[in-house]
Amino acid sequence: MAEEYNWQYHAIKGSLSLVTRLLTATESDAQILLVPPGHITMYSAIDNGLGEAPSVEQAGSGHSGVKHLVFGESESKTGEGEGGAIYGLGIDAGGTYTDAVIYDFKQKNVQSKNKALTTKWDFAIGIASALDGLDQTILHQVSLVSVSTTLATNAIVEGEGQRVGLLFMPGPGGASSAPVSNSPGALITGQMNISGQEIQPVNPEEIRTVARRMVVHDGVTAFAVSGYGGIINPAHEMEVKKILAEEFDMIVCCGHEFSNLLNFAVRAQTVVLNARIIPRMIKFFRELDRVLEEKKHYRTGHGGER
Repeated sequence: MAEEYNWQYHAIKGSLSLVTRLLTATESDAQILLVPPGHITMYSAIDNGLGEAPSVEQAGSGHSGVKHLVFGESESKTGEGEGGAIYGLGIDAGGTYTDAVIYDFKQKNVQSKNKALTTKWDFAIGIASALDGLDQTILHQVSLVSVSTTLATNAIVEGEGQRVGLLFMPGPGGASSAPVSNSPGALITGQMNISGQEIQPVNPEEIRTVARRMVVHDGVTAFAVSGYGGIINPAHEMEVKKILAEEFDMIVCCGHEFSNLLNFAVRAQTVVLNARIIPRMIKFFRELDRVLEEKKHYRTGHGGER
């Protein structure tokens, strides 16, 4: 095919080492994600990458490998209460209130709910207060925790978050050369056509120079990268991300990671907003994790003392 279309190509000798590790891995690492039966893949804000979690259908099924949150001592370790109920805990940390709800997936109804003031300086305080007002007997049977996106939405609307530098690569003829009004933003070398074929390679030194200027003069603490044709062939976006990751210890997000829309401007705007709020979401999830971990060690006595 290369000969027929007059393409340049190089034959690279491969290795089976990654395939071997893929088939024999017993735990996840930087290259391999182990997804147990009944789990789904998802974006992990804490790890800033791909993660896994049990699906709603499998959360309380008791399948091997599924993780369950158990508060205190319980005869049931599968998340099933009396009558085989499967409970989920929903948490919504809004701008004013933090709401917590326990839902029975089998009966399809709310079993317990409570609200407390949101404590933005330490989300753990507000979350703990909301959980304290729930039915503790049911709470220790929860097998799935779900968190709403209200916190992220509010942060975007209120203009909160870190300073993001946008590096974008337009299409042929400068198509969509100004995708968003983000500042700082810079057009860099590197072009793909709509079919994902390279027209112009990226310039590593240019990327480093532009990024350093953003960090020094604009106070940038994260980067967003978006290229025309990126969802067809993300090679340029990935190359730019690799260069930035090697040069700076900062979050770098690419357009193809967050949106599969052909609209270049929408992808660029989406990746900027995500890069902006990631630290806030990481902080929230870590504080949520701390509250749930502390709840595991609570013991409920007959008199209601803890």
